[in-house]
Amino acid sequence: MLFSKEVKNPNVMNKNNIMRFIFSIALFYGLFVQAQKVNPHDDSFTFELGLPNAFSNKPFKSIMQGLVSATPSYQYRTPSGFAYGFGLQYTYFAINEFRLPSKVYGGMHTGTAFIKLGYEKFFTEIIGIHAGLRAGYVQSYMRTDAL
Repeated sequence: MLFSKEVKNPNVMNKNNIMRFIFSIALFYGLFVQAQKVNPHDDSFTFELGLPNAFSNKPFKSIMQGLVSATPSYQYRTPSGFAYGFGLQYTYFAINEFRLPSKVYGGMHTGTAFIKLGYEKFFTEIIGIHAGLRAGYVQSYMRTDAL
């Protein structure tokens, strides 16, 4: 081919520039926002929503892509700083049909129930540490149009 060299458009944002932009917005936003006051023995309900990432198994990572991870949980913290709680987690990995020789649609559903134990210490109203351990039961199942 005569013109095989790819010309890059400088106006198009690549993945690194997008990550820098998101990090800059989060850092700027974090300078002006303050959390609620800390109560030494408080309970809390949290809901985490994210994108799961397959990082340890190369074959799994090559054909699966994480779509959603949702975790609602409840936690109670004692006046001494010890915390305990429970929660659920749902994760869905979809099959990347473009990585397989034939078109396969479907994914892997994972449901988890867990308890958690931990310790929290706050040094100021906005600076603190948390260390904890989660233990529970996981059930995964695959659903595809090929099976």
